[in-house]
Amino acid sequence: VVSLLLNTIMLSVPLSGTSSRNFITFSHGEYFYSLFQQTINTELLKSLDSIVPQLMKAAPENPKMVSTLLNGMLDQSFRERTLRKSQGSRLVERVLHAWSSLHSWWGVPSSSAESKMATLTLLSKVLQIDSSVCFNTNHEAFKEVFVTYNTLITDPTLPLNLKSHALIILPFFTNLPESTLADLQKSLEVLVASHFPMQSDEFHKGSLRYNNYVDSIKKFLDALELSQNPMLLKLMAEILCRDQKHIMEDLFQTCFKRIIRRSDCESQV
Repeated sequence: VVSLLLNTIMLSVPLSGTSSRNFITFSHGEYFYSLFQQTINTELLKSLDSIVPQLMKAAPENPKMVSTLLNGMLDQSFRERTLRKSQGSRLVERVLHAWSSLHSWWGVPSSSAESKMATLTLLSKVLQIDSSVCFNTNHEAFKEVFVTYNTLITDPTLPLNLKSHALIILPFFTNLPESTLADLQKSLEVLVASHFPMQSDEFHKGSLRYNNYVDSIKKFLDALELSQNPMLLKLMAEILCRDQKHIMEDLFQTCFKRIIRRSDCESQV
């Protein structure tokens, strides 16, 4: 089944409702999977110990289809609660066991923006099922996953709108030992220095850079509110204090007030 799904021979199919000159092109494997996605996912989930190693081994040569299959399986196992506890957990375990197989997706000069985003998407779906790899430094895949995350948020070739997707899963990484958290802080400081303006009103309102900046600030504040992490609070306070009045000061203040209300006396001190 896996060899059929990973078949890269291309075929072209006419687009319905258009002239015969308009075709959509995809691989045999993609076409087969698109027709029977749920049935295929169900069968693949029954044989994870053999299927996942095959997919991970094929990841460098066929990133698009491997990403599609792994995400499809993760989505289906996440949606169905009974599957999430059994097959979902096993699927995550097998993917993380071979996480180093995905290094070519994000960690080499030839890695494309598409494959880097595929890595982030896959990691996000893995964490929906089991987030322990983010805070358990004894997890066999912790180092690889942590390096992956730090590399992507400091990647000089990735624009801010793509890196902002990584900020969605930032709260998962905030419950770490102090020395490891310090490494994460350095990476976040690189992201801020690379993409955020010194004055918040530098970007023209409504421009792409402005919108990406605002979106990233919102994701940072969401991460802060969810995690109540002192390192993130310090980082956000430094960004706020760059300006006499930050363009999003009201949102900052609302976030800070919510944290104070939810914190116990010790953490407030």
